[in-house]
Amino acid sequence: MSSLVAARPCLQVRRLAHTSLREQVERGYTASDVAVYSLARRIGRLRQIAFAMDVALKILGNGDLSDEETQFIVDWENTFFGSESAGEDLSRAAVHWRILAHCGESLVGHAALSDLRVSVNDAFPVTMAIGGLFTHSEFQGQGIGNRIMEAAERFVFEDRGAELILLFCLASLREFYIRRGWQVITAPVLLEQAAGWIVWRETTMGLSRTGLTIADASVRVRLTPLSSQAVIVLDG
Repeated sequence: MSSLVAARPCLQVRRLAHTSLREQVERGYTASDVAVYSLARRIGRLRQIAFAMDVALKILGNGDLSDEETQFIVDWENTFFGSESAGEDLSRAAVHWRILAHCGESLVGHAALSDLRVSVNDAFPVTMAIGGLFTHSEFQGQGIGNRIMEAAERFVFEDRGAELILLFCLASLREFYIRRGWQVITAPVLLEQAAGWIVWRETTMGLSRTGLTIADASVRVRLTPLSSQAVIVLDG
């Protein structure tokens, strides 16, 4: 390793990623500096790939959770959503399925799935909701959230035969889902509550693989979707 790399803090070396070859020469970076930086980046990517390969996903019914799994979900939902839960005063969904991510013996991520009874304009598509997506703070930045979403979308569309997935979240989380192809539903979304219909004030997002027009659709989510339990509000 050159003395230049040894003397520079990591942040300084990382700036190589944002400079052209000409700029690297002008700033005094040597070929060895660039080679070391490139190798470090490749090693980092290989570690991420190896970690992702070690993560196993499990889909199970909500009633099939172990005590350990239940406690993991409760603890981390309180951590991620307790202080800024969207729709905390509204009736919540009956969760029917859970997706859990394991790395070895450690639980590292989660998402919840619910069957919903929904009308979109004049249609009544088979619909499910995804919510409660989170990754353990020590395992973030490894692509686990994306892997959970991929598994959830595949399960909903292919195994459950749904036509539409809805997701109810805070505005700050939109970009993550937009990058995955989800659409923001811009028209007011109505939720049926015991006291009548209310307008959902946070973000509603939808994903369909059947060509269903949802971005500006009139969406109503009915009370008691497919069971005797109450409406949706799944924090994304």
